[in-house]
Amino acid sequence: MNQQRGFTLLEMMLVLALVAITASVVLFTYGREDAANTRARETAARFTAALELAIDRATLSGQPVGIHFSDSAWRIMVPGKTPSAWRWVPLQEDAADESKNDWDEELSIHLQPFKPDDSNQPQVVILADGQ
Repeated sequence: MNQQRGFTLLEMMLVLALVAITASVVLFTYGREDAANTRARETAARFTAALELAIDRATLSGQPVGIHFSDSAWRIMVPGKTPSAWRWVPLQEDAADESKNDWDEELSIHLQPFKPDDSNQPQVVILADGQ
């Protein structure tokens, strides 16, 4: 009898299908991780820009500027007067588009506030000299 050598067409197609499936799973997984890293970098860039804005505003205005952090967002705050006293109020430019100050949904931020009972006070205060 004559013995067969080599692969059949069915075996070759099966191997190619397995390679294609494996490659698509790897590329899909890699693409998702890359997108998450990109969103984290964008959030970090937005926060860095907000911090630079706060430093510039404090330096140019001669007034302190605060940054208030929560689990879902950050806010830039400035001293404001009320009829009875002064208090920290959100910066008007910042209040117009609060969504730009949100942490990314998939980004895990763990905060330890020094005064958990006082939610209207900023946790970071930038003085007029930029400190």
